Amino acid sequence: MTEPKKRNSTSLMLLLLYALLIASLLVLTLAGARLYSDTMDARDAHAKQRSALSYIQSQTAACGGKGNIRLIDGPEGPAVCLREPESDFETRIYLYENALRTEFSRVTAEIDPNNAEKLCDLKTFKAELSENGLLTITADGMTAGAYCDGGGAA
Repeated sequence: MTEPKKRNSTSLMLLLLYALLIASLLVLTLAGARLYSDTMDARDAHAKQRSALSYIQSQTAACGGKGNIRLIDGPEGPAVCLREPESDFETRIYLYENALRTEFSRVTAEIDPNNAEKLCDLKTFKAELSENGLLTITADGMTAGAYCDGGGAA
């Protein structure tokens, strides 16, 4: 009678060990999937920030030079204003509600975030225009520069 009890306890131990192995594999699979998802989300967010900075650089290069660029006070820090050559319109780029936004409006109009389009999520945005025409943009620790002579971006 001891042999069937021994066989039953061995079978039970193997079944528990198998269940523990399956549970461990499931936990590792879920952890790996979550890590992969978080990594891809972070990569997408950084790609959007890089494309937003590239957008500012290309708009700066296209606006026709230093005389068409100005910085004004935006809703949450500086706003980069890029005037269209020989026009009364400008593109404004600024931070509002943790997002970088772009707005196309008349030069004389007030900033209106309701008319702006969201470029990407951001926590910080700074812009500086130096005397020699270098526009330096810093967004969440990433920095880009554009030389405002009408000849291109750096």
